[in-house]
Amino acid sequence: MLRQKGKGSSFLVTDYAVDFPFMREFIYDSPISSAEFRRVLSNSLRWAERVLDRKQKHYDDLYPWRKQFAIGTNMEQEHTQ
Repeated sequence: MLRQKGKGSSFLVTDYAVDFPFMREFIYDSPISSAEFRRVLSNSLRWAERVLDRKQKHYDDLYPWRKQFAIGTNMEQEHTQ
């Protein structure tokens, strides 16, 4: 979540970054410069990609058929036609 320092969209989701490991807050100051926005956005995207990579590896190791029907493979394309 990108969040302006000192602000929040709702108190209902304030603790999501604590309760859910797939969520994280990335705080920025306001007004935000374009350089600062790019930095915060870049950091958040790198973090999200690492989380997704770990999650994919975990599920690939847990469920053997995921590798067999991975998106973009011939097996997956043959299966969907």
